[in-house]
Amino acid sequence: MAQGGSKIVMHARAAAFVGLALLATPPAGAEAERPAQVTIVTDINYPPYLFQGEDGRLQGIIQDKWALWSRTTGVPVRVEGMEWRLAQESVLAGRMDVVEALAYTEARAKLYEFSPAYAPIEAKVYFHKSVTGINDAASMRGFTIAAKDGSACGNWLAERRVETIRKYPTSAAVIAAAAAGDVRLFCMDVPAAQYFLVKNLLDHDFRESPALYSTNFHWAVRKDRAALRDFIQAGFKRIPAADLEAIDRQWIGNPVRLPIDPRYAYYAGFALATIALGGLLMLAWNRALVRRVTSRTNELRRAEEEVRMLNADLERKVMERTAELAAANRDLESFSYSVSHDLRAPLRAIDSFLSLAFERGAGTTDPEAKSYLDRVHVSAQHMAVLVDSLLGLSRVSRGPLQRTDVDVSSLALEIIAEVTGDGAWSTPTVVVQPGLKASADPTLLRVALDNLIRNAFKFSSKQSSPRIEVGRVDVDGQETFFVRDNGVGFDEQYASKLFVPFERLHAPAFPGTGIGLAIVQRIVARHGGTVSAKGRLGEGATFYFTLNPR
Repeated sequence: MAQGGSKIVMHARAAAFVGLALLATPPAGAEAERPAQVTIVTDINYPPYLFQGEDGRLQGIIQDKWALWSRTTGVPVRVEGMEWRLAQESVLAGRMDVVEALAYTEARAKLYEFSPAYAPIEAKVYFHKSVTGINDAASMRGFTIAAKDGSACGNWLAERRVETIRKYPTSAAVIAAAAAGDVRLFCMDVPAAQYFLVKNLLDHDFRESPALYSTNFHWAVRKDRAALRDFIQAGFKRIPAADLEAIDRQWIGNPVRLPIDPRYAYYAGFALATIALGGLLMLAWNRALVRRVTSRTNELRRAEEEVRMLNADLERKVMERTAELAAANRDLESFSYSVSHDLRAPLRAIDSFLSLAFERGAGTTDPEAKSYLDRVHVSAQHMAVLVDSLLGLSRVSRGPLQRTDVDVSSLALEIIAEVTGDGAWSTPTVVVQPGLKASADPTLLRVALDNLIRNAFKFSSKQSSPRIEVGRVDVDGQETFFVRDNGVGFDEQYASKLFVPFERLHAPAFPGTGIGLAIVQRIVARHGGTVSAKGRLGEGATFYFTLNPR
């Protein structure tokens, strides 16, 4: 609050406490209730009105004001502080007589008899400096806003459909949550917010919105206790305004006034002359600077024009390359369609006619002709497998990648059960590390694991005690999965060829198309990971892959 403004407010408060009794003095003949004691309650931590000192005792404007009222009327008073919601409930339940520092609202007017206003108050929303665009209730929707439980500020936001309001028992608890980063926005009355932000060294970290509303503080009693209100107001009428103003001054402070010594006039004149001379020098320097800035600005404009032209050329090249890639994708789609329909159909026909020839010529076909037919039949089936493998390689390179959490251990066990059930190879000793998890496309990951595990089965099938292991290791801080076997292995100088389509290091000893590891490499690359292999001839092989979880 400005220095001059604080004095005006203090005068206004003092005048209000005197005037409120005049406004509500009971009519002649009416006798106000004189209680044996008056109990007052308010928020336990609302500086400068009421808060706890270092010794735990309550202090502030409210404590001193009511002590003065008690000395004036001779009626003992007891001031208590508690959570704001509980303070209001205690008055409505009849456990306390007066609730202090209560802002007037239409809803509260149905529950309380209010005194005249004695202090203006504003409420604002305070938001972290990393947040922008907060200027009204509509701009606050969608944010979680902290508010003191039972506060008029929180109720005001709720009435305007700001739904995500997190309530705290005290203003200090709201500030603590903001300091910890639990909330980025909170609403609070201005005096309390300024006190806590400065005290906690947060005043440079938060910004304030325009005032949500302006209202006034009152003290109030329950709706059915108007006589008590009249008695209390009559007591305040007897207190001189200067005494109430002194209490405000004690807690709010006085403007700082510094005396001006006439002896300093000479120094002030010298300082002004120095400033004037400095201003002239600054003006000359500023003109020279303007000329330099103008020249530099022209250079920058020329550079910007060159950059604009380069950007335009780059954008054109990007558009051309994008169009080329789109055309390549369309060609790939067309190729896949051709393979799927135009090549598969003739292969199916060849296979069908060969089967029919075998059936009709059984026992009569020349042995040499039958040998030729067998070779054609095997070649047709191999061609069909190659076509399916090419389609598989094409499919894993296209389509959206849909990551989800995958239980890799369970997936590996399912694949191993399927491969074992086929009966194509001997049953090895299998070890699958439990608890393997990954963020990946479940369909693509199954294809990759299926290829790696079937490879392990195939290349360890000729061992006397085949063994396969699926697990995970940490390599340079990166979670790395592996599939290991004790099969025939490979010469590591040819490791780079393993993932090239149609490259086969062990043909014809082991059947295959040379596409499986290429599919694995494509799937891992689509996940942003890498795949590699290590092995030695006759000692087995290990395939490692990462999935770059996001």
